[in-house]
Amino acid sequence: MKRLLFLLSVILPIMAQSAIVQIGGINYDLSKSTLTAKVESGEYSGEITIPSQVTYESITYEVTEIKSSAFAETQITKITLPSSINTIDSDAFEDCTSLNTITFRGSPTIGNYAFQGCSGLARVYYGGTMEGWCTIHFMS
Repeated sequence: MKRLLFLLSVILPIMAQSAIVQIGGINYDLSKSTLTAKVESGEYSGEITIPSQVTYESITYEVTEIKSSAFAETQITKITLPSSINTIDSDAFEDCTSLNTITFRGSPTIGNYAFQGCSGLARVYYGGTMEGWCTIHFMS
């Protein structure tokens, strides 16, 4: 019994360090331990601008990542990503056929097939390096 109580005293605070919340119509996985926010999947459409920081319960988090499949198969048409985004996971925008414009304010690491199936994509504004540009996979 003492061992179980000890394990719970260690595990529960760790579990409480992360929470999924919606702020400004965007779902985030917030980490209290790192003060970072990762964009989660949701019902998104239209033009989206991801902020570089979000505040929840008086704590400010830096938005650093777009998680895998976060915008997959949504009806977004335009997305602007702040320079604080350092990672876009694989399949993050998979099959976003309505997506026509992406603006990168920085040069994030982009996972394989992050933009696979984005058949309407017509404009990409990229603030990174040529080396970074060459690693983006827009289609399969």
